[in-house]
Amino acid sequence: MAIGARGFFRRMARALLGVRRIDRITIARSALDDLCDMARSAHPQEMLAFFSSTAGLRGGVLHIDEIQLQAYDADTDSAHVMLSNLPMTTSIIGTVHSHPGGSTRPSEADRHLFSKFGYVHAIIGEPYTPFKTAFYDKNGHRISVVTVD
Repeated sequence: MAIGARGFFRRMARALLGVRRIDRITIARSALDDLCDMARSAHPQEMLAFFSSTAGLRGGVLHIDEIQLQAYDADTDSAHVMLSNLPMTTSIIGTVHSHPGGSTRPSEADRHLFSKFGYVHAIIGEPYTPFKTAFYDKNGHRISVVTVD
């Protein structure tokens, strides 16, 4: 388990439905494949989207099953969205964006966004495949997310 992941799961569980424990986070394979396609389509600019969980937390598993899109501004170095323009919903649980340069390490700006919005974040690096995708908690610590069918 990555550094800080155990504390992340506890905090996330308390925040969602008052549950005490998240044992695992999963993402639908189709959602991850769609995100990689979106990142390739946006290249050489960054892509930005939001993770959503319609099922919430069940049996200790938080499942990312939808991607929410919102208009954003992007260039080769960054992507920006007005968070105040997002729909008022509790299903959005984090962000995902691409890094055209290939790195999946969060920048200081990424870490700032992570700390302000959501619980689960991902960076997809070029060549935009599931193997070039890294997941982070709101503190910028790398976490494990399982891809499921």
